[in-house]
Amino acid sequence: MLSPPRLFASIIGLISLALVAHDIAKRAGWMVAAAIIIVIAALFLMLVATAFRRSRATIKDHELFYEAYAPPTQADQAQIEKAAAFFGSNAINPADAAAASESDPFSTVVLRDGMGQAVGFADYYCFDRDVFDRYCNGRISVTDMFADNFLSHPAARTAPVLYVSTIFRYDFISDQSFRGRCETALLAWSLARLIREVQEVPPEGLTIYSYGDSPEGSATLRHFRFNDSGRTDPKGNPLLVLENVRREQLDTMLAKYGFLGNQCNFTIRKPYRLPG
Repeated sequence: MLSPPRLFASIIGLISLALVAHDIAKRAGWMVAAAIIIVIAALFLMLVATAFRRSRATIKDHELFYEAYAPPTQADQAQIEKAAAFFGSNAINPADAAAASESDPFSTVVLRDGMGQAVGFADYYCFDRDVFDRYCNGRISVTDMFADNFLSHPAARTAPVLYVSTIFRYDFISDQSFRGRCETALLAWSLARLIREVQEVPPEGLTIYSYGDSPEGSATLRHFRFNDSGRTDPKGNPLLVLENVRREQLDTMLAKYGFLGNQCNFTIRKPYRLPG
């Protein structure tokens, strides 16, 4: 896409070319003017093609590859806290979110591109089933739920209910390109992979809830087969759900979107700070 300055320059160039063509036509006739315009257009197309080939040549294979890992590094955590403070909703206090991440570092996955730049992160909370039922019935407020009612590691690893809180791409405002949407999907895939790797699935299966607070978020969740749960949070927001999720279902989901995983190296690393 042309930037505004380049678009303006292109318009000025076209106007100048039209004026030159008109002047040539008056002096030498329209046939000569047309021939000159065709030659100039051919040269312009050759320059565009050359520039495109060079731009493609500068993209290395490793730059199209991604790295997803959990837990986040200390630098990642600082960046996540800044994003939460700037973009976060009123639902979860940024300080509470930071405390939750430190209490359960294995519930957050970070995505970086092939140049080592942070793309975004995704996280979830772990709850006992009765606690989440009281939350949906309005007996626990949103603030209290995400401040001190979640499970910490290692108890979180056997939680029956998960709540996907965030699938966040840092440049979601400035980049609405196809690649940007693919990176959002890759974040969701990475979160599913994280759940598959670190959670112990109970015999009755996991129940995974979420709330898409943006069109992109809702679309991503539904793309991964989340459905209407018929339940709401205490603020009345409708919750989406995946029910009776077993390892086989997670494996099927990961395999179905394996084309995303093929572009990503996934790692479980040692946390920079252990809970407690």
